[in-house]
Amino acid sequence: MQAVHSSVVSIADTLIPEILKNISMFLDSRDALNFQTSSKILHQSIGLAVVNHAVFFPLLEQARPSWHDCDDSDHIWRNIDQIFPDRVHSIHFSCQIKDQGWGNRKGHLYISEVDDTEWTSYLVTEQEINTNAIREKWIFKSPVSEHNFTTLQFEFKPLPGKVYSIWYRVGGGGGHGLQIEDLKIQSLIYDPICAKLMNSNLPVKNKFFQKMFMAVLETFSRSSTINDTDVETETGITLQLESLFESIGIPIRGDLEQMESMKRYIKECERFNETGEFANEDASRFNYSFMNTCSA
Repeated sequence: MQAVHSSVVSIADTLIPEILKNISMFLDSRDALNFQTSSKILHQSIGLAVVNHAVFFPLLEQARPSWHDCDDSDHIWRNIDQIFPDRVHSIHFSCQIKDQGWGNRKGHLYISEVDDTEWTSYLVTEQEINTNAIREKWIFKSPVSEHNFTTLQFEFKPLPGKVYSIWYRVGGGGGHGLQIEDLKIQSLIYDPICAKLMNSNLPVKNKFFQKMFMAVLETFSRSSTINDTDVETETGITLQLESLFESIGIPIRGDLEQMESMKRYIKECERFNETGEFANEDASRFNYSFMNTCSA
């Protein structure tokens, strides 16, 4: 997608950023990005950017699940995690899907939306997962899978207090299968600095890096009250990190709003560390393969 910034000041350019962001929330991701890129003022005011979930979960895009000889029940695969949930515009899900390549076509993928307070009640037994109650929570149901790989795409706007999960149905009767490839999950968020940091090669899982990063930000946040000479006497690590951030297009000094975005990024990394999601990407919360009655 190529954007052309207009030099003409429109009515939209004169609106305050919060109103512009509210307008963009009523648009899907493509229209919101087109709206944002229609002028430099809108681009700066709205600040939408894409975050790839594989940054937090590298195994996500390496997953090539294949289920065989299953049944006509619905089975849960994994949750869709919300990154920067207070700043998210939408989440985009896509993958390649095919069945066993012959015979009757029965395979489906689904995405459910369940209140987080209700979520565990659906996970007590396999029988409870397959009740009609959970089927009422679908927000997406794929067409029946083809014999050859086809592309599935779905976009949704996540709501606070909701858990989103990917489900599958292989189909019974013997010989049926379902294969998934090229799984991608991306979030469109209102914070281009966080997005740039997330999509960089910084060691986001390393706790030492997180603490050092935060300490550097605190140092530079005080730079407005101390002179440049005092700043230059900070540790060599501080100066090296400043150079590192500048190399990926993020100058640290002189922009308090930008530094707040960086702190937000570190806090999000810490949140994922605290929940154990970095430690084990295949933990039961994110991969429910242990509940599947299908053979993989």
